[in-house]
Amino acid sequence: MNEQAEDPVGQASSKVVQYVSLATMAAEAIAQVRQQRAAAAATTDARAAAALRAEYGAALGAARTQWAPVLDRRLRDQTSVADAGLAWAATQAWLDTDPEAGIASIRAEERLRVLRPDVMSRYDRGDAPGRSLPGPAAGTTRRARPPSRRGGQPARRPAGRTRRRARHAVQR
Repeated sequence: MNEQAEDPVGQASSKVVQYVSLATMAAEAIAQVRQQRAAAAATTDARAAAALRAEYGAALGAARTQWAPVLDRRLRDQTSVADAGLAWAATQAWLDTDPEAGIASIRAEERLRVLRPDVMSRYDRGDAPGRSLPGPAAGTTRRARPPSRRGGQPARRPAGRTRRRARHAVQR
């Protein structure tokens, strides 16, 4: 007999150890890839958040620049109807987030009352308590149309068929 007899259990256990070590290496590689992807996503999210903060700050800065003249007493007295209206419009988007916008809105309305009392009296009548729309839009209502049942482009008429031809065909 052969002294080095084959040991099937030993060979099988050797193969199992090889497969387990291979699976462990694959799991570690997958974990590293996931960690790298998570880090890249976090970096992207941080950049997106920074971009949104910068955009928000720029929009607020532009709005503050627009309403700044009505906050300064000397400049407010020189403000035209158009400038006061633009200042008022710029404040409306920021009323909930910036207290300065509320003050500027009131000052712009005061200036508009001096410049155009007739228009502001109509504004006051339209801005009655219980109205949902702020400002000049308070006096107007819009009817919303239900969505169209048809989507896409309108159908084309068949070639050779027009309304006139169709009427003549019905009259004959």
